[in-house]
Amino acid sequence: MQVPPPLIATPGAATYYSGPAEAVEAHRAALEVLTEVDYLGADPGLAALYYQIGMDMFWTSMLSYLHAQAVARANGISAADFLPRARKTLDLGYFLDFYAPRIDAGDHAGDVDRLTMGAASMAHVVHTAADSGVDTGLPEAVLAAFRRGVEAGHGADSLTRLVEVLGPRE
Repeated sequence: MQVPPPLIATPGAATYYSGPAEAVEAHRAALEVLTEVDYLGADPGLAALYYQIGMDMFWTSMLSYLHAQAVARANGISAADFLPRARKTLDLGYFLDFYAPRIDAGDHAGDVDRLTMGAASMAHVVHTAADSGVDTGLPEAVLAAFRRGVEAGHGADSLTRLVEVLGPRE
């Protein structure tokens, strides 16, 4: 996994590498002194791309955590009290494992969730944040994404449909 500087050289720490395999293999022993080598392929841009899409998820998730903390604080809930619940909520492994094959298959069946459900949920989050005196920009942006999917006629589809809604326009 990608880790912050204090966790370099600890078990599980990894760094992305791409480009000529021979170069990575020639220096693997030296590279593995710091972290595991996660070789992604010959395309030299893959390591940077994987890093950026990881940062997309990391910073977006951390900002959502801080936004939730702001709402919690505004309602008298300390960060320490919220922490165990935040950890459970941000443990998204099940969802990532569940949705990845569906995304690759283009399966956006609304059999488990629907964009209309996500839009309704996020509308409540926006109202809760506003009622708490907390900035609503972040949940409004998420709500806007759900609404774009619904307005495009995909309200009964799964949230995975947003991959296409958010993706490149053809």
